[in-house]
Amino acid sequence: MEKITLRTRFIRAGMVGATGAVVAVAITLFERHFSGDWSFVRCAAGGAFLAGLVFARCFGGTGAWGMFRAGMGFGAATALGAICAVLLLPFDQALMNGLGLPGGYSLFDGVLSGSMIGPLFVLGEMIENFWVAMAWLAMLAGLHASAKWVGADA
Repeated sequence: MEKITLRTRFIRAGMVGATGAVVAVAITLFERHFSGDWSFVRCAAGGAFLAGLVFARCFGGTGAWGMFRAGMGFGAATALGAICAVLLLPFDQALMNGLGLPGGYSLFDGVLSGSMIGPLFVLGEMIENFWVAMAWLAMLAGLHASAKWVGADA
């Protein structure tokens, strides 16, 4: 099993976070319910960053196996990032509303709803909208290619 440095893990996580933000922007452009919703973009980027910390070693490999690992890792990071984004939404709203958590919010409720709603929503958007799917695929390809340059210590 390959090892990567902490620096490389955080750089790749930042790259995954940026791809999450780009896909979220694509969703806000084509999904009328999220039009102009920057809290959605912030939470998607944060969730993707956290997922990127987990799946950083999946990116930057060579050959067909490296691309397969990147695709599987990016899919898993998308699902985990969507779950994290749903969990981050109430905290983002609290920060925007002066640090008061929304009444009755339970982290347990967020985990249950996030584990179902987040990934299914992103998958549905990719199925329904060609441009969201293309943004996701472009981010996968760009992340994998640039992770090779960043991960010289991998």
